[in-house]
Amino acid sequence: MNDVSILVVDDDDDVREALLDELSPHYVVTSASCGEEAFALLSANRFDVVISDLRMPDHDGIEVLDFAQVQQHGIVRILLTGYLDDRAHAALMVPGAPYKVGKPWHDEIEVVLRRALEQRERTRALTASLEAAFSLNDVEAALRAAGTLEELGELLVLRAATIVGVTECAAILDGRVVAGQLPPVGASGWRVTLPIDIGARLCLVARGDEVDAHELLSHLARRAQRQGGVLTGQAATHAARPRRSRVEELMRQAMLGAMAGAVIHDIAGILQGIDGALLTLTGLAAERNDLELLAVTEDVAAAGNEAVELFVAMRRLMREGKPAVRDVCVSDLVRRAVVQAGAVVRARAALRVAELPDISVFAAEPLVVQVLTAVLRNAAAASPDGRTGAVDVEVRADGDRVLFVITDDGPGVAADIAEGMFEPHLWQRPEGVGAGLAIAAYALRLQGGAISYRRAPGRGASFIVSLPRVATPVT
Repeated sequence: MNDVSILVVDDDDDVREALLDELSPHYVVTSASCGEEAFALLSANRFDVVISDLRMPDHDGIEVLDFAQVQQHGIVRILLTGYLDDRAHAALMVPGAPYKVGKPWHDEIEVVLRRALEQRERTRALTASLEAAFSLNDVEAALRAAGTLEELGELLVLRAATIVGVTECAAILDGRVVAGQLPPVGASGWRVTLPIDIGARLCLVARGDEVDAHELLSHLARRAQRQGGVLTGQAATHAARPRRSRVEELMRQAMLGAMAGAVIHDIAGILQGIDGALLTLTGLAAERNDLELLAVTEDVAAAGNEAVELFVAMRRLMREGKPAVRDVCVSDLVRRAVVQAGAVVRARAALRVAELPDISVFAAEPLVVQVLTAVLRNAAAASPDGRTGAVDVEVRADGDRVLFVITDDGPGVAADIAEGMFEPHLWQRPEGVGAGLAIAAYALRLQGGAISYRRAPGRGASFIVSLPRVATPVT
């Protein structure tokens, strides 16, 4: 990371020197002793990161970070402070808020810095993929202009080179490479061979390390195949049922991914502000010996802890592609889900939790709690008006699996929706069940779990969340 440039702004000479000593071995670091000096440096130079103290004699850290954001789009901003006033609290709770590091920072500054730079790179990659998707949208005109299969192969390789995540690509015509570089066999990542014309005289062979890149490349090949007649027989099959094109779906996913990354960043700032406010409130309640207020702050703190755990789990899932799993007592999972969704359920139906067995599952706790909470809320929404129904929660062991069964007295899921409600393609159907169940199914599959549905005899919907009692390899 020696090419990452950082501006450190602090009026305390000792703090500046300490930050320079800590960060200089890994980054290119410039320092400023006041806001005016920082403004001049930010106006004349490009920086990847600005770290500013909050309290300075001329301009405070909020002004410095706001100026940096206006001057340099995409700059990572970190507020360094040992005390948060009302203005700083407000600045950290808005969308796109700076990161915050407290004093003394110990190793927190490097952890936050690495996290922020990783998030920036993910956002840039998503943006690049989105731009690539837009560029592919007008590719058919260029493909039609190719006069020969060799020209078509050269064009495909040039287009493939613009897709972030495609590392090698070659066009092979009648057994010889006519464009690009043939990917090595056995290398890491995905490798794919895509026939372009009917006789498979022309093929596109590529390798990459991003799933989205594989999808975009496949889309590019399908556009070229239309020119070669490979998909001619399929065109009439789908003509009667128009739907969103694959490239539009990819663009949608790229935008959602970028938004999710930004939202998680914003949540971090919001949670920091809430945590500080709760500490202040708890201190006031203790001073006044207000037991009722203390109880309320404990409830809010518990909800905040749930949010923090979910935030950490989602951040790891986005960064590593897999959740952190451990042994968790089923009674704890159910209790936490009931705390989050109980009020919603009880407003519509009687909530009945059967006696819970003393067993544990191997799971990513925050994600499972959110899945159970979502299913409970769905059950409440489906329950008949007037509190005439019930929502039952039962947990039982089934061999090496544990089943969480949630049953309601609603109308059940319509047959045409139930057939594929855990599949992402239903996201495009306004009358469908939305993305929630598809996301739940995916989150559970990553940890060796599953979710299923059946119609409960004489009742409504019954959703079954299945988790392993011991570690199960995920394929």
